[in-house]
Amino acid sequence: MAFNDGAQFSTKDRDNDGSDISCAYFQHGGWWFNACSSVNFNGRWASRESWKGMRWSSVTGNAASGRFELRFDFTYQGYDYYATYDTFVLSGESENYKFWTSGFDGNVWNVMAFNNGASFSTKDRDNDGSDISCAYYQHGGWWFDACSRVNLNGRWASKEDWKGMRWSSVTGNAASVSFSEMKIRPLDK
Repeated sequence: MAFNDGAQFSTKDRDNDGSDISCAYFQHGGWWFNACSSVNFNGRWASRESWKGMRWSSVTGNAASGRFELRFDFTYQGYDYYATYDTFVLSGESENYKFWTSGFDGNVWNVMAFNNGASFSTKDRDNDGSDISCAYYQHGGWWFDACSRVNLNGRWASKEDWKGMRWSSVTGNAASVSFSEMKIRPLDK
């Protein structure tokens, strides 16, 4: 697998990300692949720096390329949380990377359901359904629909309202998780 910009994506057979650790690993009953990099998620659309870790060519428009599962893992105040979706679809750039999930399982409320069908927004490309730029106001590119109850791309360790890395049913709106990971894996067709 490769990012749309040509950067290699790690797989179970090959570690292509250039980091000191493998970013493909066996966990939760199967192989997971993630961006595994330190990325500034408050960048601009054109620079792709804010979200290149989420631009997987094999995932965008994936109705034809197979089925994918999406999993969020995060830690808040020493407790681990997860949300898994057994169906994950991400449209291409022409549709602003619209995001769809179904088949929720987890130990948190499914607050990502409010983002279903939302387009990806960055601080300079406002694709959300709000009168304000949610990506600018909430400090990070995300799939906002009239802003959001979730933004795991917010400002690290922020306690400022709506700015942090949050899953609102767990953190509220003025706290940040201490760890988060968003990962995908292909499922059998």
